[in-house]
Order: sequence, then structure tokens, then C-alpha cells
Amino acid sequence: MNKKVANRIERIGSALESWLRPDNERLNRAIERSVDEGLFSLPDVHHRLRSLKRTMTTAALGEWSLCLPDDFDPGSGSSILNFHPGNLPLCGIEDLLASLLTGAKYCGKLSRRDPWLPSSFLEELKERGVDGLMWSSNSEELNDTCADALIFSGAAQSLPGIASVTERLRLVQPNAPHLIRRAAFSIAWLDSGDQKSLRDLVNAVFRYGGDGCRSVALVVAPFHLDEHLCHMTDAIEEFWLHSPQHKRPDPALYYRYAANKALGLRQAWLDHFLIEESDRPPGEQFMLHWVCGQASDVARLAQKFAPAVQSIYCNNADCSLPGLAGRTELLCKAQDPPLNWRPDGIDTLAWLIENLKVQS
Repeated sequence: MNKKVANRIERIGSALESWLRPDNERLNRAIERSVDEGLFSLPDVHHRLRSLKRTMTTAALGEWSLCLPDDFDPGSGSSILNFHPGNLPLCGIEDLLASLLTGAKYCGKLSRRDPWLPSSFLEELKERGVDGLMWSSNSEELNDTCADALIFSGAAQSLPGIASVTERLRLVQPNAPHLIRRAAFSIAWLDSGDQKSLRDLVNAVFRYGGDGCRSVALVVAPFHLDEHLCHMTDAIEEFWLHSPQHKRPDPALYYRYAANKALGLRQAWLDHFLIEESDRPPGEQFMLHWVCGQASDVARLAQKFAPAVQSIYCNNADCSLPGLAGRTELLCKAQDPPLNWRPDGIDTLAWLIENLKVQS
């Protein structure tokens, strides 16, 4: 690792450590404002920050940066535009860090659903001498950025609007490479209904209201939903006691429950959430689909619902799923991914290295 990269890592790592301190007033104001404006619940924000404190360390930055070639230099004029989603607190911070690690300039279009938390980190970076930073929740303020690469995560229906804005405001170069991520949910294989597995599943399903692409929306298990429903309900109630559901579903969800009941489907209505035993395509909020099947069904369903599937989880380290070698993660880490996890199977930093080389 060359000296320039090492210095960059040290500076970014120092900013992260300072920003994540419990007594950081800048971060505390951002937390307070995010909660007061109803953007996120306080337990979800605290969970996210605790997770980042464990995973986003100077050592982790250094390990991720090992893929940087010694002679890599994106050039002083290179810049990367990040369109940050706002479905969960600080979503896309890994992309921000990957952009910084390359040494290119960072341009961030922050979501209006999460402007304060990422701004507080960017201000910390700027105060600690990390230059080449530009950000706003208003696209108009990023006019004529002409970035050399774009990273976007979000729903497919958002893409036409993003393309229109970037073209009209000249936010990226005409032929700039785009890293577009569209995965929407994850799948879990549960080979047993023990208490730890059920608690891990509940956290993977209900954390952030299930809005994250790493959130589980479909479970495959060799037993029916009602066989462990009492223990699972206990785990859900325990979770909601400490992390109450921040949003409420549309009343139409109850009508789906009523329709399922008329059809005789196995299900569980939890006042503001529906668990349904079916293999229908996940997509509705506040719903978990349960499939009684075998390990071989996981790969079949992952293929059936691709490219919407983000991650495949197992509830124990000895798990081996046919057709999914090397693709599985531990269920307990669903909402605590490592810094260098691969959204949609792509290493963001490696992708930037390759594509900024092309642009240089």
C-alpha cells in the first residue's frame, strides 16, 4: 500500500472514530433532528450507528483498500456521483467510503428522507481535512457536476427520473459508467426453530421496518409457520418492546389477511404486520412470506425472484444450500454487514477502480 493511500485511510478512519463518539454534538444534533422529523425511530438509528462503529474501522478500511493497485490514481479531476437512498439510516455510506478510498472527488445527492445523518459525517470529514467533498439533498445545487461515474441504489421505477435529472442538470458525463443496484429483499433458510434462530430472524425481518434490501421478506423452512408461531410471536413482541414499529401499513393489508383467511391459508396477523405462508413474489411492505420446503427450494426461489433478491441467509455456520455455494451469509449478520460487503454481488471499490481507470 502506497503512502498516499495509507494517509487517506488514516484520515478517513480518524474522522469515523471521532464522528461515532457518543459525545459528538454534531452527530447528536443530526440524530435528534432525524427522529424529531419522523424520518427514523431512535432505536433504529442507534442500532445502525452501533453496527457502523463495529464494522467501519481504520483496520477495515485498510483491508478493503488492499484491492487498490499501488499505481492507481484516478486523477485530480475525477469525481463520483452517489445517489443515496433514504430507506434506512445512512444507507449508502459504504459507497461514500469506497468513493473516498479511490481518492476521487465525492459528490453526494442525499435523500430528503435522510439528509442530516450523512451530512454530519461529511462535515466531520471536511473538518478533518478530507477535501473534494460536495453534497446536497437538492439536485439543482449539484448542477454541472459532470461526474465520471455514478452509483445508484433504488427501485427500478426511479431510474427514468434519475436519468432525466442527471441529463438535465449535467450531473454526470454523457458516457459515464453507472453502477445501478435494484435488489429489494433477502431470503432466509431456517433449518430449526430454536430461540436464537427465531430472534435472529425477527431482527432480520423487522429492523428498519423491513425496508432494507438486506431485510428478509421470504423464509424457507422445513416446517410450517404455525409449528413455531408462539415462540416467534414472543420474539417479535420482545423486539417491538425495544424497537417499536416506526411506520404503520395501509389498512388494505388487513383486507389481505381477511382474504387469506377465507381461502384457508396459514398466516399470522400481528396488528401491523402480516406473515403469510405462500411463495408469492415479495414486494408489499409489512409482510413476510413463509415457504414450507427443503434446502433445495432456496436456490429455486432465489432464481425465480432474481434480480430482486439481495442476500441469502442461513441460521448456522454449517449450512450448505444446493446451488448456492459461496453465496450465503449468516442470518445474525443480516442487519450488520461488513464494510466491504457486495451489494448485488459487486465489490463497489473494485468496480470504481476498474471504471475510473477507463475514465483516466
